[in-house]
Amino acid sequence: MLPYYGPNANEFSSAVLPGLLRTKNIATMVVSASGYLADDDLMTLNALIEEVVQELNIPAGSLVVGGLSAGG
Repeated sequence: MLPYYGPNANEFSSAVLPGLLRTKNIATMVVSASGYLADDDLMTLNALIEEVVQELNIPAGSLVVGGLSAGG
């Protein structure tokens, strides 16, 4: 889950969605991001997602990326 442009992962600290998804055995990853427009930012995000997918052994086709505003 990506926050809107500018804030950090604490933006979701009081969100209900990650806890609700956990009850359905769905992992959520909330990341801080200062922007989504630069290639370096997208490469970093891609590397982080790849690492988590490998670590949690997430099957192909079972990944959703979303967020608020620019993060969505």
